Amino acid sequence: MPQERPAVLIVRVTDVLDRSKAGRQAADELRARFVEARQRREAITDAVEGARFELDVARDIEGERARRRDQILQTARDAAEQIRKKRGARMVLDAGALLASADELDVTDEIIALLDKGR
Repeated sequence: MPQERPAVLIVRVTDVLDRSKAGRQAADELRARFVEARQRREAITDAVEGARFELDVARDIEGERARRRDQILQTARDAAEQIRKKRGARMVLDAGALLASADELDVTDEIIALLDKGR
């Protein structure tokens, strides 16, 4: 009897962001920028200048975090589409949108493997 193809596959998007090489690298780089900015902030004695510096740094780091997140997610979407076609599923959903699902529908590790391999 042929194996039934799932209509839906599941991915844990937060795991993709946290566990993929690209996600870990982005987090490490942003953390280093934050530490560097904190050290530079400590050297600023003027309160107003220091507050402006903090706001500018926060905006810059948040903007970069969002840009890197979007890049990783676009690559993850491409990987999810490749897996969806291979498995014959109709869609791939973020596990965060679900109350429950069968473990065999979860393709998170496959997506991370494709991302880390550099597809």
